[in-house]
Amino acid sequence: MKLIVLVLLGIAFAVPSCQSGSGYNSYHDLRSAEAAFQEDEELRIAEIAEEQVERLAYLEDERKAKSLDEAEELLEICYNAIDELLHQHPDSDSIDRLLVAAAADVNNVNGDTMFGREIGGIISSRFTQSSIDVIHPTEKDGQMLVE
Repeated sequence: MKLIVLVLLGIAFAVPSCQSGSGYNSYHDLRSAEAAFQEDEELRIAEIAEEQVERLAYLEDERKAKSLDEAEELLEICYNAIDELLHQHPDSDSIDRLLVAAAADVNNVNGDTMFGREIGGIISSRFTQSSIDVIHPTEKDGQMLVE
């Protein structure tokens, strides 16, 4: 019986010493696994970020293309309207000079808008393409000046 107890005590002392060595290895293995996981996670995050950058670039290109299409459509609509106006005018061949002004803001008739100035520019360019001299008025101190 004493022998069995001594053998059991010997095993009890031997097992923790073996486990302490494997405990270090387990800790080291856990640290390595954690570092590998962290590295994989960083790579995954970098890939997701790269995909998002590519997606944003694609969306920006798509938005620019749509914006360009809309601008071309607006230009075509304005040009068609001016062509129709000139076509309906009985003496369109006799028009030498024309005054074109920017559209005013409905809420502030004393000022114009960027859109109004853009439309005024489109209209002016179409009349100029039709060989009509376009006069651009300017405002100073509440008075319209025409050169």
